[in-house]
Amino acid sequence: MCTVYGKALLGRDESFATIAPGPRKWRPGRRQQMILDEFHMTSTAARSHLLRFSEFLAMYLFVWSPTLWTVASPVGCFGELFPEESAALGNPDHKEFFGLRNKPEYTEAHKTLMAYVAECDQLETFHATLGMVRRALANTATYMMFDDHEITDDWFISKKWVNEVCGTAHGRQLLGNGMAAYAVCQGWGNTPEQFVDGPRGEAGRELLTALAAPDHTAAGPAAVIARRTGVPSGADSAGRITRQDGVLTWHYSITWTGHQLVAVDTRTQRVFRGGSEDPPSLIYSDAAFTSMVESAEDQGLDKVTVLLSPCPVLGDPAIEEVAQPAVRRIQGYDGQLEQDYEAWGHDPRAFEEFIARVLGHAKPGADGVRRRRVISLARPSTRCSSRATRSPAPPRSSPPSAPSSRPHPDGTSSARWPGSAGAPPPSSPSTWPSSSNCPRPYDSCSSAGCGWRCPPRRPPPSSSTWTSSASSTSNAARPPSTRPSTTPGSRPSR
Repeated sequence: MCTVYGKALLGRDESFATIAPGPRKWRPGRRQQMILDEFHMTSTAARSHLLRFSEFLAMYLFVWSPTLWTVASPVGCFGELFPEESAALGNPDHKEFFGLRNKPEYTEAHKTLMAYVAECDQLETFHATLGMVRRALANTATYMMFDDHEITDDWFISKKWVNEVCGTAHGRQLLGNGMAAYAVCQGWGNTPEQFVDGPRGEAGRELLTALAAPDHTAAGPAAVIARRTGVPSGADSAGRITRQDGVLTWHYSITWTGHQLVAVDTRTQRVFRGGSEDPPSLIYSDAAFTSMVESAEDQGLDKVTVLLSPCPVLGDPAIEEVAQPAVRRIQGYDGQLEQDYEAWGHDPRAFEEFIARVLGHAKPGADGVRRRRVISLARPSTRCSSRATRSPAPPRSSPPSAPSSRPHPDGTSSARWPGSAGAPPPSSPSTWPSSSNCPRPYDSCSSAGCGWRCPPRRPPPSSSTWTSSASSTSNAARPPSTRPSTTPGSRPSR
């Protein structure tokens, strides 16, 4: 449906110039092997993976309202999508052959038909809920956040993934198609200021102009789309994602009378400080922390800061490191991609830096300690859990870039340097923890200030300054807090 209606919506065909044409492999239901072999993606549920900008655009319209659905289940379209299998199942000679074998469930044609019917049943169940979705969107100011399933599973899961997918022109084109659709259908509503007249809205307006071109896949418009949506060319040797300047940003913050929402982008601002397949640091650069976390003014203890992250902030070690790997091994899965190690807890150095940034932005109390009430909402895949914790703020792992972004010269979130209450903090950058990569094997280094998974020698501050809770939602629904009630000044999603 997305292919047919998307073409009608856009009014033109879309091509991938660097992939040889072949009607069979492009059909929905047959795209799995092409996604793996030619686009170098890793999703194992890609039989009908979206590819074109028009398909991504149509998908938004189909999942937000039942209006465009002519039928609840396209079960009658099997012959159109799978003509070879349909002919095999309808051929009398084949039927006789299958009858002799008496095992039609093992034929490829029959298995394809059964899989298609099962998917149609799922679509019918999904369609029955769309009236409620439409009602919610019509009556509630809605804010959304960019996540991997906006485009593909395992998004930027490792340095290897980024370099392989972005190493081909068609891989970059697919990412640009999905991110452009997100910008139009979600990003525009979250941050309309990026699309207004004037210098501030230059990136958004230029993207819309490129998408409206007679052929947005041509070299000129395609280059604009890739630049403005931030499609990377790969990851460099230091693990930084390389992209052009002038990209649209996906993070934002909004303040209401009783709480503040800070939505952070943990999908496109990653840094890969380990090996080619090691877990990423979800936010690591000073510029990213400053723009996402420190740009949101501290509201004091009277207001709660709701931190929205596509990836788990705290994670759940019992699930992620024990139960989930055990179940997947029993089911026959193995490997880093199947376990999606993306929580901050898998990179302690980046996690401590994140907590320090969140707490260090709070105003100090009468006792000199900085306190902030934080509720983190995150979306790990296919499971739900909640955690409440009260944690000391660790020292920051890199020197301050400017007094405005680092209120204390020691780089910590507490007014007291650990180990010596009331003593002045060290002022020399040489005393700050190093930010370089650790050359030693995992968990074998105990040097002070070492980064990647290495236990620090420096004790944490004695003051407990951070109270937070983390709740996770399954893939099926976004957390209710992303749909705040309408208040004066709130911005509806477009």
